[in-house]
Amino acid sequence: MKKEGFLLALCFLLSINLNAMANCSCKEFQKQISNQDQLLTSLEKSDLEYKSTIETSLVRGVVGARYYYCDDDHGFLLIKLHDGELLYKDVPLKTWFEFKFADSTNMFFRDNIKYNYITI
Repeated sequence: MKKEGFLLALCFLLSINLNAMANCSCKEFQKQISNQDQLLTSLEKSDLEYKSTIETSLVRGVVGARYYYCDDDHGFLLIKLHDGELLYKDVPLKTWFEFKFADSTNMFFRDNIKYNYITI
């Protein structure tokens, strides 16, 4: 089932109209906003073409995540942990789909996101 979902996600990834996103820039969001809370509020109010959320049944570790697709196949990734939130910038859309359909979100987060991307 996870592989089927991943394949569907890749098809979606290939079908996104990147030209339509030319007016939305992750860097522009960052320039205008000085802290994580303001940036999240701005992203939520925006009319980004693609936003996606997952929730897990875990009590510890990654309890949820939200992806905000901006431009150039990159976006912001909000990781909700049992004890707080981390907002990562310049995360590829492909990484989001791999994370979303991973067998273990905690393991994927630890091995592929936590130390590979910059937090805001």
